[in-house]
Amino acid sequence: MGYSQKKFLALLLVAVLLSGALVGCGLIQAPDDVSFVDGDPATTPEPTAIDTRIPCDGRISIAFVPGDALNPYTSTSRDNLSVGGLLYEGLYALGENFTAIPTLAEGITTLDGRRYTLEIQSGVTFHNGARLTVDDVIYSLDRAQNSARFGGRLEIVSGYERRYDAAGERLDYEMDIILSRVHGNIPVLLTFPIIPRGSFGWTVPPGTGPYRFTEEDGLPRLVRFPAHPHSDSVPMETIYLTEVVTQEQMTAHFNAGILDILALELTATGEPQLAATRELRHFETSLMDYVGFNIQRPEMRRAEVRQAISYAIDRAYIAENIMRGAAVASALPIHPALFYYDTLLAAEFSFDLSFARQLLEGEVTLGRPQTQERGDSDTDDEEHDAESPLLQDAEEGDEDDDDPDDETEDDEDEDEDESPRAQLTLLVAGGNTNRMDVAVYIAASIAELGYQVIIDDRPYNEFLEALEDGDFDLFYGQVRLQPDFDLTELFHGDLAFGGIRPLVDMRYIDDFLASGQSDRSELAARMCRVILTEAPFAVIGFRHLSVATQRGVVVGMQPTQENLYHNVWEWIVALSEEE
Repeated sequence: MGYSQKKFLALLLVAVLLSGALVGCGLIQAPDDVSFVDGDPATTPEPTAIDTRIPCDGRISIAFVPGDALNPYTSTSRDNLSVGGLLYEGLYALGENFTAIPTLAEGITTLDGRRYTLEIQSGVTFHNGARLTVDDVIYSLDRAQNSARFGGRLEIVSGYERRYDAAGERLDYEMDIILSRVHGNIPVLLTFPIIPRGSFGWTVPPGTGPYRFTEEDGLPRLVRFPAHPHSDSVPMETIYLTEVVTQEQMTAHFNAGILDILALELTATGEPQLAATRELRHFETSLMDYVGFNIQRPEMRRAEVRQAISYAIDRAYIAENIMRGAAVASALPIHPALFYYDTLLAAEFSFDLSFARQLLEGEVTLGRPQTQERGDSDTDDEEHDAESPLLQDAEEGDEDDDDPDDETEDDEDEDEDESPRAQLTLLVAGGNTNRMDVAVYIAASIAELGYQVIIDDRPYNEFLEALEDGDFDLFYGQVRLQPDFDLTELFHGDLAFGGIRPLVDMRYIDDFLASGQSDRSELAARMCRVILTEAPFAVIGFRHLSVATQRGVVVGMQPTQENLYHNVWEWIVALSEEE
């Protein structure tokens, strides 16, 4: 398999490729009678009585795989990587709504957006008592850049330099990070786990998290780490690790009350259902579902066709009904939870079948990107138009349409026989019932525009090959974007399938990534408008993941896509009446 296919494997997600932030050998389907609770501690009610149908052993237990390491850079188990959320911390933590929360970082500053001065907290110790310094940060950065889990987001880091005081002495708590391009939101990318220098090959490297690993007396477990700043607030002195080898074993343990916390992907297929009522909490992810277009195919070269297909897809229906509420609809390629998500722009491009038909009939025109309103110069706008092959095609087409003889011939043809539109092939990776259900709905939606749509479902490897070869008109894709919602790979990288590279000028993405808090909303909207107008793909929305707990045991969970146990010290835990 070539490099691009390997990279695509890391980015195009199906259930089996979900990152190590998840608990469980697999992802379990939740029953219809499951209850949902709000994960926000401000709105979550006080603990209710523990479900009396569930045996309670008076302790919190989570799953881990005994044959795999707990090392965040070498582990291959989702269970063990999830346990790492309690053991390891990054310079920043990815919080709710994809915000960066300082953890081991004291602060970060920049003058030009390319060289950042990072200051780490002093006085932090690892579980083995060693002092945290920039040596450990540099060592961990090197490990992270070469890992499948964090390597993609850290490609932007081109180097680093140590910092020295006026006397020439090396500073233990400051360093410079050098980027290959300007970036205004770098903290969301600096969430990789920090481990001590030289510990990469260890089965369980020491961390700085609120719990440390021990297996004294042969019983693997996590115990409260007294040196952690939130040590006095963590709700459990000990978290027990229950050995889980198979999915069936995990399910049985949870139903018996032996396991207390499990991650779920409600759109997974072929997973055993939980037997009893449980509490579920959804949490946001950057896993985006979308329909891609092959603009090298005659019908897909027309921007109005791609735009019409986008308008014809009822995203809200897919999210709420087909995905059973386990997703949030979005017309924009950025998550609705982000503060810079433009709700008015999203509404402008939302589902409208009538408008979609009018686009195809030429009764309305979507128009060019509104760059003038966003502050671009006339020259810039003309340059962008000239670079777009679709504009050139459209202009050539307009010249042809101006020929009165052509119009007469077209009118005569329409009078004689109004034939159906072209036949289109929708490429889908098989093996997932929910994904196929969405694909069938998308095909039916496109058929409403008069097209004949054939669903071509292939095994995953063949799906990748077809994408690489351009053997499709449309495809149904799932990709996990980085926390900064960098779209470079989708337009100018290994995920730019179907010849879409020329459609969106890289400067729109660069300007968005370089933006700060004050102008990110404006530049995100400008980028999204260009994308929606050129329509290289049609976004469906972003999937949720969920975490299940025994009823009434945990309140105040704030799970994120990188850590189920985010801010564990804010939990309220009720184990049993005896406790």
